[in-house]
Amino acid sequence: MKKGIAILLVFVMLFSLAGCKSTLRPAIEEYNRYMNVEELSKADMFDETNGFHYKEVQWGMTLQEANKATGTSLSRVIGYGQDELMVYESNIRANLLGRINDTSSFATLLEESIVYMVSIAFTQKDRSANEPVTEQQIFDEMLPKLTEYFGEPEYREDVQTSDRVSSLNKTYSWRYTTASGLETELQLSAAYISGAEEPSLASLGFVWHHEALNETEQESAAE
Repeated sequence: MKKGIAILLVFVMLFSLAGCKSTLRPAIEEYNRYMNVEELSKADMFDETNGFHYKEVQWGMTLQEANKATGTSLSRVIGYGQDELMVYESNIRANLLGRINDTSSFATLLEESIVYMVSIAFTQKDRSANEPVTEQQIFDEMLPKLTEYFGEPEYREDVQTSDRVSSLNKTYSWRYTTASGLETELQLSAAYISGAEEPSLASLGFVWHHEALNETEQESAAE
């Protein structure tokens, strides 16, 4: 995956207040699932077998297996990349420092539908906050906590341009290679659109640097 990638999705929840209890109950259950999210622990983000990863997702799982492990549904395609890389919308709910994410996604290698990235995005639509919160605040809160967990991160910046819109991504990352050779990374990124001073997105990315993925990165760098 190209460095500093950040995926912005739109997550919309609709509740119908009309009708009988049988139609209202699913909405109430979905609301409770949305709001009652356990805090992510260090163990939820890292272990020596899988390196950096999201909860029950183990690197090498197919999209279907990852959905089953996280209790999510099969997600629709929302993006395509080079060499058969695909991005799927997810309904993962994550909570870090009391901040609940708005959107999330899985990225896969198309040939075998193997998950190589789980992305979790936080925006100022954060429904867990009693007061409005900015993406910069979310980013500034998460960085010290992740540094406490995993030590000093590496830092990088990169610019991406698409459809005449440019964005600057500032990324702090932690890397770990398992005993079996899995190269993994945790990314905390802030995305700034068209020279804005404040980020429009703060995101966590759990990445497995699959061999096919590294080949794609090398080809992109050579172009």
